[in-house]
Amino acid sequence: MVTLLLKENKLKLFDTIKKLNARQQYASMAQVLLKEILPRFNTDDLCDAFKESGGLKEMIEATTMYSDKHYSRADRNLKSVYYVNYVLS
Repeated sequence: MVTLLLKENKLKLFDTIKKLNARQQYASMAQVLLKEILPRFNTDDLCDAFKESGGLKEMIEATTMYSDKHYSRADRNLKSVYYVNYVLS
């Protein structure tokens, strides 16, 4: 499905990834998709695909914002687990 969307509708694929990344339960799937998809593009092709809609900057900013939010949540949880382990030991 991802390969088909890469060929036919890149904008829809990246919009779907952005929406998946906005939800905590699907964020890891969105990150894996980005990791697999982004190396397949060179910068000019990616910019050309978004030139019509002009949404590349917004998509990247939204994805970055939510990714930072998810990573900070994971970091807080990891710190609290270490604190509990320290207190219990």
